[in-house]
Amino acid sequence: MRDPIVPVAYRSPGSRLLLGMLTALSLVVVSLLFGGGRAWAATAGAHFVPEASSATWNGKVATVTFLEVGVAPNSSTTISVEATGAVDTVCETGGTVLFSTHSSATATQVSDFSSDADGTVTGIRELVLAVQPPTVTGLNCTMRITRTLTVVLRDLDTGAVLVIPGRVVSGTPV
Repeated sequence: MRDPIVPVAYRSPGSRLLLGMLTALSLVVVSLLFGGGRAWAATAGAHFVPEASSATWNGKVATVTFLEVGVAPNSSTTISVEATGAVDTVCETGGTVLFSTHSSATATQVSDFSSDADGTVTGIRELVLAVQPPTVTGLNCTMRITRTLTVVLRDLDTGAVLVIPGRVVSGTPV
């Protein structure tokens, strides 16, 4: 005979597991509908402005400036700034390449930023990014050095991403 007081879902271990999973799923759906959904809607158009974002590098420190718009007004957002510096060298004499090298390093900073009343975030970050060419002694050659910097900006809250593509910072003989 069935116990009329104990609901059917609580009678077997498998039923209890299924009920627990359905309850958890329901809570997630409700929180997205009534909490996270509004935050996502406010930042769905968030993006970095390429014309107002830039990066420079002197071989030791990368300086990155950026502007993000479309963020929820008067809110906090987390932005990752990742800079990769590469140094390519060629040692040549009389048009003959004696050797070449490639060195690179990556530095990342993750910080919280506040948006203003218009939903705009501005930032400047300096990242230590020391990549130096080798020192050559005993060879009579001209060292040509090309430094390239690539920066990736990611807003970890809005999902906005901007890649400032690799560009030659310097390419003159040393």
